[in-house]
Amino acid sequence: MRRRILALVALAFLVVPVGPVAAVVHTEGWHAEASWTTEPESGPIAGVTYSGTYLYASNELGVVAGRAPADPRPFLSIYKFTYTYVEADGQLQQVLISDWGAFAIGNAVRLKIDGTLTSASASGTVAATACTYDATGNADCQSAGTASLAATWTGQGDIVRLHDFAREVTSAYTFFFSGSTTLRNASVSATLDGAQVGLGQRLQYADIFHSTSAANIACHGPSPCF
Repeated sequence: MRRRILALVALAFLVVPVGPVAAVVHTEGWHAEASWTTEPESGPIAGVTYSGTYLYASNELGVVAGRAPADPRPFLSIYKFTYTYVEADGQLQQVLISDWGAFAIGNAVRLKIDGTLTSASASGTVAATACTYDATGNADCQSAGTASLAATWTGQGDIVRLHDFAREVTSAYTFFFSGSTTLRNASVSATLDGAQVGLGQRLQYADIFHSTSAANIACHGPSPCF
């Protein structure tokens, strides 16, 4: 989940018209996250319905080469979902049943993350969307109002440093991504409209981390490729 978030953040800043000359984007951010599930640690069973929750807060700064830096904007989100597994070709495949996602950004979020990864807190009023999915995966979504979300993290244990690299070459472009993450595990407590987040689910992980990344894309022709 973390690698996907950092890559998507870099790509979001990179969605600008580019030509044959490479476009370069740098990001730096502070983050806190947590994930809960009802899946047993021994693994899922086909046909059983499970639920999960993912909580995320961040303050990300992006700089596209040749342009003014983007102002860092605090972000807070929560994603709750139900799902099951079906067996196909001898393997279990996850099938989404329903989900409920909500987020707030900018001045609507109060966010504080300690520079030593000792603590983090976030709160805000989040706007929600709820979806259900049919047997073919088609979604039926509608606005689900707003909710009050608040969370605190307390860092635990040692700080770990991670590095990530990715490279993709196609006939249209070459894309390169490199990232560095400084991470500390944490305990977490969160409420959604006063109710405990993750109640009845087991905590898979919670952490506070700082990240930096660089992404470079070069088109192989005169037309925009990304």
